[in-house]
Amino acid sequence: MPGIFHFKKGKISPVVSNRPQTDENKIKKVDATLQKIDKFFHDIEPSLSKGISRDEYCEQHPEIKDCQNCNFSLTADEIIKHKIPYKVAGCTGRAKLFSKYARDIGLTDFFVVPAFVTDDIERKGQINGHGLIAIQLSYGLFLIDPMKGKTFETARIKGKCVVDEKIDASGNGKKDYTIAAILTPDEYDKINSYAKMKKIFLGCKTAKKILLNKATKELNKKIAAHKTVHIENQHQNS
Repeated sequence: MPGIFHFKKGKISPVVSNRPQTDENKIKKVDATLQKIDKFFHDIEPSLSKGISRDEYCEQHPEIKDCQNCNFSLTADEIIKHKIPYKVAGCTGRAKLFSKYARDIGLTDFFVVPAFVTDDIERKGQINGHGLIAIQLSYGLFLIDPMKGKTFETARIKGKCVVDEKIDASGNGKKDYTIAAILTPDEYDKINSYAKMKKIFLGCKTAKKILLNKATKELNKKIAAHKTVHIENQHQNS
C-alpha cells in the first residue's frame, strides 16, 4: 500500500499520503538523490590531502567541534556548509545527506536503517555499523545502500527490511549485518553521538541476545575457575 509509514514499538503502521507518488517517480527521486550525494563528495575530495587521517582533518578544521563524534554529530547542513569529506562524515553523514536531499525534492516514503556487523559484537565485543535507506514502494520496503551505487537498482540490497533481520549489506554473499532499527528521517537526525547510535544498535533483540550469551559465558568461566581453586585448596588442606 503506497503512503507514509511510521515505525512505533516494533511495528510499521501505514498512513496514506495526501499526495501519493508512483513507484516510478519515487525511484527517479532516489536516483537523483544518490547522484547528488555522489557528486557532492566527489567534488570536495580533491581538496583533501592524501594520507591525512580523520583525526588530523578534524584538528585542522575548528568548525568540527566534536572530533570524537564527528561521524554522528555533524548535521547534513553542516556537512554541506563546511564541505566535509566522506572520510570524516562516514556512512552516517551519507545517510543524513540522503535524508536531506530526498526531502528537498519531495521524496517522503523512506526510512533510515542502522545495521551492525553481527560477528563483530559476538567475537570482538565492538560495534561496526552501517547506515542504509529503506524505500517504501507499492509492493514493499526495499533496502538500498547510499554508498553502493548511483541508482536505485545498483544500490539495492537483498533482504527483508525487518528489525533483527540478517542481511547481506557488504555484497559478499553472506548475511553478516543485522538490522537494528527502522527510523524516520527526523528520528535519525537526532542521533548526534556514538553513545546514541550504540544505544540504537544494542536495543534490538539480536544484540541483547548476543550480549546475554557473552555475559553468561563469562559468568560460567568465573564459576568454573572458582570451583577449580576451591578443589585445589581442598587437596592442599587434606
